[in-house]
This record gives sequence, structure tokens and C-alpha cells, in this order.
Amino acid sequence: TLTIGEVSKHNSKHDCLIVISDMVFDVSSFLHKHPGGMSIILSQAGKDASNLFFRNHSSRAHSFLPDLFHADLITSKKQDLESLSQIVKVKDIAAQLESPRK
Repeated sequence: TLTIGEVSKHNSKHDCLIVISDMVFDVSSFLHKHPGGMSIILSQAGKDASNLFFRNHSSRAHSFLPDLFHADLITSKKQDLESLSQIVKVKDIAAQLESPRK
């Protein structure tokens, strides 16, 4: 999994990640094959390209995505849930340490 901050570092034609629907895709190898040209993808490199992608592509274009999948995007909601989970674990451990031993 990657954060949007991590994705944003991959913004060149040799290292090009984009986000579509909270999934990260490595489109570096696809740039030269894109029918609309590489510049439109590079303009979205390291960013969330969901709106542009869905607005301009047919279901045929969607069929290319599984082969380009790289990672899931960690959204702020996912980060909040992971943080909350860690807090609960720490509190559980603290409670176990504080309880009298039998």
C-alpha cells in the first residue's frame, strides 16, 4: 500500500504511477502505447487520475488496468482506521499489564 505522498514521487516517464479509484497503477510501460499520447498521462503522473480516466475511457480501456496494478492507495480513512486499531491494541496491552496477576 502507498500514500498519495509516496505516489506523487513517481511522476516521470520512466517511473510513472497514477491513482484510479484508490488503486495505484504503474503506467510507465504503457505510456508509449496510450492512444491519446503519453503527455496526457504524464500530466496526471503521481496524482489521482480517476475523474479524467472515467470521463474519457470506454470499458475496453478498463480491461488494461489489472495488468498495470501496483498497490492499493492508503486513504485518510484507511489511515485513521489503522491508527485506531493500533491505539486499541496498545490500550489492550496496557490493560493487561495493569491487571493484577492471578
